[in-house]
Parts: sequence; C-alpha cells; structure tokens
Amino acid sequence: MTRFILFLALFSIVGLGWAGCDDDGGDIGTSDSDTDTDSDSDTDTDFDEWLEVPTCMEACETPADCVSDTPSLYGQDNFVCEDGHCVYVGCHIDGECEEVYGEGYGCCDNPGNSNIPACVRLCEDEGDCAVEYGLGAYDYDNYECMDIGYCRYLGCHDSDECYETHGTEDYQCLDAQFLPIKTCQRTCSEAADCATGGGDAYDADNFLCEEGRCIYTGCGSTHECEETTGMGDGWECVEP
Repeated sequence: MTRFILFLALFSIVGLGWAGCDDDGGDIGTSDSDTDTDSDSDTDTDFDEWLEVPTCMEACETPADCVSDTPSLYGQDNFVCEDGHCVYVGCHIDGECEEVYGEGYGCCDNPGNSNIPACVRLCEDEGDCAVEYGLGAYDYDNYECMDIGYCRYLGCHDSDECYETHGTEDYQCLDAQFLPIKTCQRTCSEAADCATGGGDAYDADNFLCEEGRCIYTGCGSTHECEETTGMGDGWECVEP
C-alpha cells in the first residue's frame, strides 16, 4: 500500500480518531479558519505549512504508477501524479472506507484535521466515537460528533490522560507537529529518543529534540527513503 503522507506515518491515532468533519462545509485548516478547540486563533495555520519538510514520495508518470494490489481506497482514482510524484487525494465514497475499515466508517469531504477527504467513524453521539470508554486520551470526551454524523477527534486534554493510555509518564499531552490539536507524544532528552524504528527516513538524524518534544525535520536523501519500511526503489526525498 502506498504510504507517503508524513503525518500519518508519524502520528497515527487509534481508530482514525484524528479526523473529523466540518459540519458547515467550510475549508478547515486554512488561514481563514480557526481549527483549535478553545475558539482562539493560535492554531490558525495553513495545512500546507505543517508539511513543509522534505518528504519521501513515490515517483510517477501517471496515477497508475501510484497503485499496486490495494483496496479501492488506494485505487488509481485516489491519486494524482503531480510534478512527477504520487499525491493522495483522499477517499471518494463511503464504500471505499467500509472496504478497508469496516461498517460504521464513511468518507468525510471536509475532515477537521486534514486537508483531503478522509475515512472517519460515523456517529449519533460522542459515545460512538470513543475507542473504548475510560481509555484516557481516546474516551468519549475526546471526541465531537459533528452535526452531519461524523466523529472529530479533539485531542488529549492533559498529560494524565496520556499516562492512563500509555501507562508511563514518558508520554505527555503536547501540540502535534502536523495537526492542529494536542496528542500524546513520547518525550525526549535527545534526538535518539525520537527515532521510530521505521527505517532510515525516521532515524535520530531526522529529528530534533526541543524542550522535550520531538520535531521531525524530514528525510535527508533519496537513499533514506529507499531504505525505509514500505518504500524502496522509486521513492525520492522531495523538498517542499
């Protein structure tokens, strides 16, 4: 399965809880929309700015080069070949999401924490969104059930929730690098603590440790992309 969306590789949230739907059809994640949960504008940032680091992307000539034996959610019509690289444009219909994630998921046109249509849980209330009641940062009070029936993950509230979820104080509730919410993140004392083990593009030299928080600085070379799990020949390190 083609995998190149950087924030998904680094910050996958249990049960696709990071996504949500804009109930008024607005453009969430752009410079004229407030996306945080406290009604101020401190996370009022264009989504593209969150991804302005060198990124591993698959080379292509046509969208057909971007797919292999994958479900319909990652079919040829879910990609465009832009400037010679595969760009995922999201889901199109609920059936694509159901095929991959099962019944109870749908395709939301305006996800709250992403700039492309995404698969999210359907809901009637916040209880439908919770991964499990009492599971710290993924309990019902960490979600909003939008008016049009899609779940939106609001992030963690405090580090106590992260402790309850992960069972260690090594995880704290911090501003996410590529999302306009707070998430439970492993803290660091040096860059080596940030390495994910996913391959050369996510080693210690691809991170900074700033005030105990891991900051991803992007891939360093095409060779790093080729030596990273899920990638290989044909993947290139692309400057923003």
